[in-house]
Amino acid sequence: MTRSKRARTAFLINLKQFIQKHELDGVDYNWEYPGYQFGRGYLSDEEVELDYEGLLALLKETRALLGDDASITMSYYPDGRQESILVQKEATKYVNLFHAMAYDNRVQHSTMQHFEVATKQAISTFNVHKSKVTIGLPFYGRSVKNGDWKSYEDIVQQQSLTTKMNQVGDQYFNGVDLIRKKVRHALDHRVGGVMIWEVGQDCRVVEKKTGSDVHVVTCPERKMSLLLAITDELKMNDAPDSVAGVGESTNDL
Repeated sequence: MTRSKRARTAFLINLKQFIQKHELDGVDYNWEYPGYQFGRGYLSDEEVELDYEGLLALLKETRALLGDDASITMSYYPDGRQESILVQKEATKYVNLFHAMAYDNRVQHSTMQHFEVATKQAISTFNVHKSKVTIGLPFYGRSVKNGDWKSYEDIVQQQSLTTKMNQVGDQYFNGVDLIRKKVRHALDHRVGGVMIWEVGQDCRVVEKKTGSDVHVVTCPERKMSLLLAITDELKMNDAPDSVAGVGESTNDL
């Protein structure tokens, strides 16, 4: 679709109508991944170039159509190559926030080391635009054996956890203390903030009613909520309100 001007135009007309109908702020693009095929890795340099040229055209046309007030965000995998190409292609001209998906790695899928590497690469690559980068936090666990995922809400309900724990059995996840440590790291390194995939997988600290549906409390206690761990850490570090927002098929803070 991105390689065809006609296809991009048709897509963007539909996108703008959808955004206006539902009174949305903008769009998040999550292409996994340009010039890449699962099971094979990166394709030829020519294919990579064609995909990124199409992506840049799409971003540029999206900004022109939606205007400067619209929010355009984009998720990427922090492997060093993707962020380098995005900067080289000047995607920073059209995108408000870039979300580094610092999770879904092998074995323990989202360690502090993964977060630090993604942050370091964002700073060195995006450089003066590092405030446009958020580093991803997972609100789910993955099996260190087979990669099967489970929401943090399910884990905290099924197990007796402490804030220090990041693994139960074969399920590796980010517990409260690790989440707070990652937020502090993002603040200390002055990137744009952190991104969440995704808030619906956190446990619930208050009952929520939607029409006739009742969504019960699922956090054993308030301190076990990952979202509240983030907001508490921001308050403790006197972070400005500007680091908080909602956004990747995600949510960013």
